[in-house]
Amino acid sequence: MFYLYLTLIFCLLIISISLLKKEKEKGLWIKIVLIFFSFYFSLNIGFIKIPLLIIIVCFVVITKSRVNKEIKLQALVFSLLMFIIVQYIMIPLPINERFELKNK
Repeated sequence: MFYLYLTLIFCLLIISISLLKKEKEKGLWIKIVLIFFSFYFSLNIGFIKIPLLIIIVCFVVITKSRVNKEIKLQALVFSLLMFIIVQYIMIPLPINERFELKNK
């Protein structure tokens, strides 16, 4: 289920960015992919998970980026959406329970 959500949201990101007007920037698509996958790294404080890398990348994009700033911010929004889906909406199941659910 995780891979389905990941593929769907990533495809939506690529489609929405391809429709926008972009300025010429070297390695833009690599930056977008790296920004999107920043949802993997979080800080756990008790029951709360903080998207630490998303916050850091957001700060860097806002302060340092001059070209394609809105595209990078859009990638951050999709990354935050994926973080919320993975951490708070999807049910965490151990691998052995997933196989038991498939067999039933």
